Amino acid sequence: MESGSATNFRHYLGLFGLIPFEHPVWKEGKNFLNKEKIRFVKKPTLIIHAEYDSLVPLEEAKVLFANSGAENKKLIIIPRADHNSLMRWGKEKYFKGLADFVANYATQ
Repeated sequence: MESGSATNFRHYLGLFGLIPFEHPVWKEGKNFLNKEKIRFVKKPTLIIHAEYDSLVPLEEAKVLFANSGAENKKLIIIPRADHNSLMRWGKEKYFKGLADFVANYATQ
């Protein structure tokens, strides 16, 4: 997962009035939020996120990682990167992390 949102862009959808903050869909237990859905994923999970992501804050990745149901999971944070500059600041770390993950779990 790259630059994923744990809360399904709740902040932005609320700001634009598309789904109000108080709407029931945002409540825990509705299985709408990605942080809830990822609890059911048991396959090895790789999350890659930019340290300074201004669109989807790094905290979202940390929440996804903490809620992941996978026994084998890894969070790679690309230092200095923003949402659209992962390759600029972390191309080597990104692809090494991806290659290592695939090498370790390709048969699972």
